[in-house]
Parts: sequence; C-alpha cells; structure tokens
Amino acid sequence: MIGHHGNRKERCVRCTSGANRKGSDWNAFGHLHNAVQRVHAIEVFGGDRHTQHGHRRFRCQHAGQVRRATRTPFGSFTQVAPCPTCEGSGQVIADPCNACGGQGLQQVRKKLRINIPAGVDTGTRLRVANEGNAGQRGGPAGDLYVFLTVQSHPQLRRDGINIHSEVVVNYLQAILGDTIEVETVDGSEQLEIPAGTQPGAVLTLTGKGVPKLGNPVARGNHLIAIKVQLPTKVSREEKELLEQLAGHHTAKGQKHPHKSGLFGGLFG
Repeated sequence: MIGHHGNRKERCVRCTSGANRKGSDWNAFGHLHNAVQRVHAIEVFGGDRHTQHGHRRFRCQHAGQVRRATRTPFGSFTQVAPCPTCEGSGQVIADPCNACGGQGLQQVRKKLRINIPAGVDTGTRLRVANEGNAGQRGGPAGDLYVFLTVQSHPQLRRDGINIHSEVVVNYLQAILGDTIEVETVDGSEQLEIPAGTQPGAVLTLTGKGVPKLGNPVARGNHLIAIKVQLPTKVSREEKELLEQLAGHHTAKGQKHPHKSGLFGGLFG
C-alpha cells in the first residue's frame, strides 16, 4: 500500500519474523514522481522571453498575483489572489512535453534497497531521506516512509523484547532430566531440562530474545514453557517398573494425597 502526503511518500512492507530480530536488507518497489529533465519552452509574464506562438501579456505581470481594489462606503479594500492563468508561479509552459504535460514531473517505478534494523516490530516506521516525490518547481524531494508488518512465527511468540515458546517432553525426561534442542530466533539451541521439572515450568534462555531497537547489544530472553506428555498406554514391562517405583516410594514413607485408585494401597 502506498500513500502520499505532499512530497512525502509512505509505503507498507511486510518482513518475516526472523528478519526483525537480526536485521536485513529489503527491496521496495513503488511509483514515484521524478523530475523530468527535458527543458520546456516557457513564457515569463511581463518579461522578454517569447515562444513560437508569440508573446502574450497576462494580468499578473510576472508577479503571480492579481490585485482587485474595491471601494465601499467604509473605505477602499484591496484583495490579493493567485493569478488564475499561471496559478501563482509567474510563468506558464507554452509548449509542454508529452511525458509530463507541462508539470515537470513524471511517474516512474523505482527499486530501493532498504535496511531493516534488528528489533523492529509491526507498525515500526522507517524514514528514507530524499526518496519521496520530487519537489514542486524544482524544490527538494520529499522523504519515503516505510511502515513494517512482521509476519508471525508458527512456534515463537513475541512479547516486547522477550520470546515465548513451548516444548513437549515425556515424563521420563521431566523426572530424570535431559538436554534437548529448541528453536530460537538464532536457530537451534541446547536447552537443559533439570531433573524433576514440573509440568508448566518455565525455563529461560538468557539473551536469546529480541534485540532492543536502537540498541542491538541489549537483548531480551527466551522463555520456554514445559509441557509433560504422559503415555496413554504402557506395556506390561513398563507397568511392572512403575509399580516397583511406586512401591519404592511407599517404602521410603512418601504418602500420596489420594488413597483411591490402583495405587491407593501402595501410597497409603
């Protein structure tokens, strides 16, 4: 989407969630009004320049303004308004070119390479100086403003400069502990699962979050919620081992809060 505000130009660009963490270069296409280099034959009001169509005199006499004096019973009033012929410029294109119709501007398609800094988010506005529309009557070009939209990641969720995700481990990994690989904004990283990790526990990878915009050295954290997956079916051998484990806990005097069920007697 492209918007215009005078010489300023606005464009929306979509980038991936990985690019906004690390920064990248993007190509942006847009239609800009560039100044036409062709020289036009012009008529200067009240001056000495002529064209093949002959010199004409205009009401503003090169001033670009017309004055109208009005007398009333309360006194004389003078009104000043832009010249309707030259629109206040003091000159008119007598032989306009076909490319711009005498406006001195032509719409062209331009390709720009834009640097996306690390840490941007949806709604971030980037300013590209002097890449907007060409200025009127030879004035300086405006600026290009790029509004970013960051695509979401299927596993990672951003919260400010922190990243949230979930990982599923089996009950043996939660009990005994393990080291697994998890997806981060920097790629795969090792995550240590401490022995006895409880379901819903949140483990932190320090400094693996999003860089702070304008200060990429400062980074957030990656917070990983642990989900413990329990088996729906166990083999005979696994069941026997679990029963031995339950008996071991009972022998050590560890009581279970519930006495009903298959292991109620063992934990009672």
